[in-house]
Amino acid sequence: FTRAGIPAHFHGLTIDTLAALAGNDAEKAKAIEVARTMVDKGMYQGKPGVFLSGPYGCGKTGVLTPVLRHWLDQGHSGLWIEFYDFCEEIQRKYGQGDEASQAMDLVRSVDWLLMDDIGDTARMTPETDDKRKLLYQIVNHRHNHVRPMLITTNLGPDQFVTQFGARTFERIIESCAMVYIGGRNLRRPGGAK
Repeated sequence: FTRAGIPAHFHGLTIDTLAALAGNDAEKAKAIEVARTMVDKGMYQGKPGVFLSGPYGCGKTGVLTPVLRHWLDQGHSGLWIEFYDFCEEIQRKYGQGDEASQAMDLVRSVDWLLMDDIGDTARMTPETDDKRKLLYQIVNHRHNHVRPMLITTNLGPDQFVTQFGARTFERIIESCAMVYIGGRNLRRPGGAK
């Protein structure tokens, strides 16, 4: 888990434990079904990735992290990154030889990539050119080489396009099944029933 970057909070989570936590929340059922199919078949509706959107706390990361864990357990390479933390790491490495390039190469080339929490719901303008470029480079490379992307975001499609551009979003929707998850906030007391 340490090498893959999966946070400790998610180490024990499986699709079954998430399903139990979610209870009978109908707004989570589709996302859980998609995750199960990604574990069983490695794709959903012919696409090797998932773009999972929905409000804070509804279980997006909890749904997709077990998919990554499954494929790691099967011997595949994988990486879990929080998008903005990753951008800051890359930006700190600018001017330090090949370090930024090596980090980008890793993110582009692992078998399975989970990019968590892309976008900011409070932002009504495009993201910085650098962050837009970093996301495009990752998505475009993985799209071209048919490498799975598991993406979580609080943004709806229009807001995502505003922040990261239509070109990036078009490549994501070619590679990823678009899934919405809603329902109870699982982080709040009484959220899980």
